[in-house]
Amino acid sequence: MVKAYRFSPALCYPLCGRTMLVLSEKDVQRLIDVEDLIRALERAHIQFSAGKAVMPVRMVVPVPEIKGRITSMPAYLSEDKALGMKVVTYFPENPGRGLPIILATIFVYSTASGKLFVTVTTAKEPIVKAEWLKPGVHINAIGSHRPDLREIDGATMRRAKLVVDSREAVMAECGDILLAIKEGAIEEDHIHAEIGEVLAGKKAGRTSASEITLYKAVGIAIQDVATAKLVYERAVEKKIGVEVEV
Repeated sequence: MVKAYRFSPALCYPLCGRTMLVLSEKDVQRLIDVEDLIRALERAHIQFSAGKAVMPVRMVVPVPEIKGRITSMPAYLSEDKALGMKVVTYFPENPGRGLPIILATIFVYSTASGKLFVTVTTAKEPIVKAEWLKPGVHINAIGSHRPDLREIDGATMRRAKLVVDSREAVMAECGDILLAIKEGAIEEDHIHAEIGEVLAGKKAGRTSASEITLYKAVGIAIQDVATAKLVYERAVEKKIGVEVEV
């Protein structure tokens, strides 16, 4: 069975008075420019690692009887004046109803008012092992964000220069790191840097062609808020979306 996933199908932004601009998934796809998005996310990570963002660890409310959950991810970027929250639902039985497993909506609020591995799985046992890796490889591990899930084995964690999206977030919910620490493969100080520190030039990235590097991301709200603000600005500029009374 092919599982259906859908991310960020809608974006809502308040306009003046009691009017809200609603953007559909297709609207968002039309408005996003990859180069602009990369620059927006770079700014967001730099602000976060410099202490210029407010972002609690995601809050999860389980729905045990259907093995589902709803997650809220709020954040505020002070320099960009971007305030918002992503709300995500996860219902694994939805494909049987012809619906996606994951649905997400981002709400944005007015503040006035090398070789490459990419892992995106929900594995519970490591799918990347140290003995497979050649010198110079880089790994993007962006699949798991629960303490009981892991894609990367402890030996790989120990060999790699480890960069994360948020120290606080990975130490709260990243099985790849928490289980490696529990096994004694690494300690918390093995985390070399947050990606925002590397982007700002405060910490070094790769320092040799043979170095193994690993970026572990659990997904944090500043990424959603920065993206949503960029999309909103493009929507206003191009007059895309539907204004509704609220």
